[in-house]
Amino acid sequence: MILFSACPALATVISQVPGNFVLDGQIGEWNGIPPAEQIRYSGSTTESDSFWLGRSRWGLVVAGLIRNHRWSFATDISELATSGRLEIWLSVAEAFDLPEIKYDEEACAAAPKPEEKNSCLQWMQEQADFREKLQRQATRVWRLAPNAAEEAYAVPAYDGFTDGQRKALRFERPAGLPVSQFRTSADGSATFEVLIPWEVFPPADRLNIERVRLAVNIKSNFEGSPPNAAAVRENLPLYAISPAITTRITTCGQPLLGKNLHGEDEAAFYFLNRSLVIDRAFFFGNPEEAYGHPLPEKDEVSPIASYQTFSTQALGNNEFLCAPFMSYRKGQVTKNFPFRLEPPGDQWSRNGLTTFPVKRLPDGTLLIRYGPDIASGPLWHKAFVVYSMRIYVLTPSLLAYEALSLGAWSDAVPGYELEWTDDWRTVTEFRQNQAGVWTSERFCLAGHTYRSCGKDMASPPPRKRVLTSGQ
Repeated sequence: MILFSACPALATVISQVPGNFVLDGQIGEWNGIPPAEQIRYSGSTTESDSFWLGRSRWGLVVAGLIRNHRWSFATDISELATSGRLEIWLSVAEAFDLPEIKYDEEACAAAPKPEEKNSCLQWMQEQADFREKLQRQATRVWRLAPNAAEEAYAVPAYDGFTDGQRKALRFERPAGLPVSQFRTSADGSATFEVLIPWEVFPPADRLNIERVRLAVNIKSNFEGSPPNAAAVRENLPLYAISPAITTRITTCGQPLLGKNLHGEDEAAFYFLNRSLVIDRAFFFGNPEEAYGHPLPEKDEVSPIASYQTFSTQALGNNEFLCAPFMSYRKGQVTKNFPFRLEPPGDQWSRNGLTTFPVKRLPDGTLLIRYGPDIASGPLWHKAFVVYSMRIYVLTPSLLAYEALSLGAWSDAVPGYELEWTDDWRTVTEFRQNQAGVWTSERFCLAGHTYRSCGKDMASPPPRKRVLTSGQ
């Protein structure tokens, strides 16, 4: 029996908790504040249950009063599904669209053997089941009682993943529970306060979270299996939040994007944490089709999750450089630039660079070095790599530009190396031709720009072989 359910209008706002809020299960601080919802019992004009919603520094708060306590709360976890409990549903991501299943019935029908066709159709059904469990990871359902608590929606779905599916997602099992306090009065009424910390939220898909989908229910007696993910997303009530939950990708505020194997930007998701400063995001895509295999492999999973890692390095007192989207912060001033401290296009670094040497010139200008790096394309059919190094200039007025870009493809040069002086004012590029002869070109810093300042067509070899040591 559902005693009350949150069904607010779109304009309903979750505002700040009362200034004297204490998580103790007593609701005196909420008196005088209109409840988010008030449900009267059928036939009664005096009795009603009420609950309030608030935004604290550490998470969302649900407070409530159950006036007519006609049933008992569950006493342990085993009773939560069938006895009285407080139930909170929460979803944050506005869209949880997944890429289409990689293969379809037409591809299965083209299989040369009946057993291959049947195996393909079975694989498609397995992916449909997997996707439903994956969609459920975007919602949390917590069942709470004074002495028991559990997550009853995302966790069971996660536990239903196969080992291969978990490996494809690299998700952590949903962990953590809201913090709750319950009080029971002599007249049988009950009050409660629940803090839902940011770190137990389901994944989000935007950095400025100005609304969430939320439902609060008091339930008693078993009510069947939970609805599928699509039904939940369509029917959970929508609440505005003021002030919005503002998160940042690193302290510099980089964009919430990931880079796929084709070098394209993908909208990404992330999990909140206590600090609301994020350094890792994920996005979904299908694994690339194996060459010459028009049917799914036995252990293939669709979709898989790819991850984008963001980095921060301190340059000075309250001064930071962030990557891969080149960004700079000093004090309260933040600037994002149209450069990326990563290989271009569909290239991926083999060195996995996350920190970048910086040289400060006497006038305060920063020289930021990417590399030397070795990159390749995961989808390239030929076995070659790209050697590169770039130096960016960042002036005290926050003007940034690429001052030097050097590099070569491994199929064009048997040997390639880079050297630079300690002050970075001279950079030397070495190339070896097919006859084994080395040439070199020097680039000198003039002001804030590198210019060619000498070539040697019969150069001594570089002092060290690092980039092409294996050739």
